Amino acid sequence: MTSLPRRILCHLAVIVASVATAVALSPPPAFDLDSSVGEAEQILVGSVDEDGLLSVSEVVAGPVKVGDRVQISKESIILRELRAQAPAGFRVDVVAFLKIDKSGKPASVPNGNGLVGFKDGMAWSHRGSMVIGNLGITRQQFMEDLRLARIAREEREGLLALPRSATRTAKIIEFALKHDPDAKHQRVWSEGAGYHLNSLAVGLKDPSLEDHAEILDCLKRSSAGKSQRVLIDLARLIPLAPESFDAISPFLGRAHGSEVRYAAIWALVRLDSARAIEALLPFVEGSEPQLFDVLGGLEPESGGSLNSAVIPPLSRLATEIKGADKMNEEGALFNRMIYYAHPKFVPALLDRASSSDRLLSVRALHALKEMTGADIPADDLDSWRAWWKRFKPELSAGYDLTSESGCAAWSKAWAHGDPAVRKLLVQLWLYEKEINVAWLAAAAGADPAASRALAELRRWDRLPAERR
Repeated sequence: MTSLPRRILCHLAVIVASVATAVALSPPPAFDLDSSVGEAEQILVGSVDEDGLLSVSEVVAGPVKVGDRVQISKESIILRELRAQAPAGFRVDVVAFLKIDKSGKPASVPNGNGLVGFKDGMAWSHRGSMVIGNLGITRQQFMEDLRLARIAREEREGLLALPRSATRTAKIIEFALKHDPDAKHQRVWSEGAGYHLNSLAVGLKDPSLEDHAEILDCLKRSSAGKSQRVLIDLARLIPLAPESFDAISPFLGRAHGSEVRYAAIWALVRLDSARAIEALLPFVEGSEPQLFDVLGGLEPESGGSLNSAVIPPLSRLATEIKGADKMNEEGALFNRMIYYAHPKFVPALLDRASSSDRLLSVRALHALKEMTGADIPADDLDSWRAWWKRFKPELSAGYDLTSESGCAAWSKAWAHGDPAVRKLLVQLWLYEKEINVAWLAAAAGADPAASRALAELRRWDRLPAERR
């Protein structure tokens, strides 16, 4: 395909993202209609009696006939709720979204999206233990939305069945932008992307170079926040090759909207977590409006070394973020400090615990206790200060763990410390990019400190294969 049609298709996709479409579905986030339609092998309309027996009046999908009777779970939450409000011998009109289980019996699709009931002309749905009346959604509206969702499913499956090409990828992008849901209500249980986008990403697994080029070309040309977010989410879900990192990292900037930045954070973490940490460090500051998301992205890939560059900004944050409106950020900060567990975090947390705000002080000491495992009451600031004064020389010293003398000094400090000190000193090995396996292996037989370090490195999958 020539470059001109590719650019036209991409331009059309971006335009679609900025306008309302006729296929936008009405049901609120409590019920994911796209997921229900996409997962269901049978979609049946009818009435259910108090024993959970469905009398079919309309077949939307599946090898079932009008007039058939299908047993569904009478313990369905939505049926229990409606039964409690109905007289004896009740029947309730429903749409059932069913899969066939291993025994050959129909069962509701997962995630609480298997049944919609109609009461007083309104559609009712549930998720988990929550029953939600879909106020403003009539039976007629729901059935029209169901029809549109079926059309969208057929279109999506048709696109994924096409041979791989730049044209196919451009059409998939156009479809993704047209059918993108409100990401805010999808994020909690769909990784920030709707059902369609997740399904399309599966169809683009192991993308060709043409797929890469088409997605990144559209992202480069896009100026609309919604289309940028969808394309970045698609890059994460596939995922694209790590080489696409440089094309996505500029979207971390504060000039972009919160949804775009959120998508960029998690796309970069998926593409290359070590580089993502480096890219996120400039945003680890108290004035960052998306600090919670930024802190969440500071998690290295399993088997990689911990990045010591996170220590100064995380320590500064311990004095910068305060106030009742920063509780989420504070919690994320403490989680990161506990995860990285560097000795330099001890004075930072003690400084925070010295606040005149009693609750703030206690929260900091609880984080310190979880990070160290020290046998000190979480609310006893004086005891924590005494512990730090006693072991500050061991915890503040720098140890060159690449040299024999540095390892020997580290071992001596470990032997002098209590269990909490030993825990923090062992953690220092996880910051080493190249593990001094020769010293550890030679010393492990007689040195319990070396044996403990080897065990921790093995647990973190940091040892060379031949040493595991």
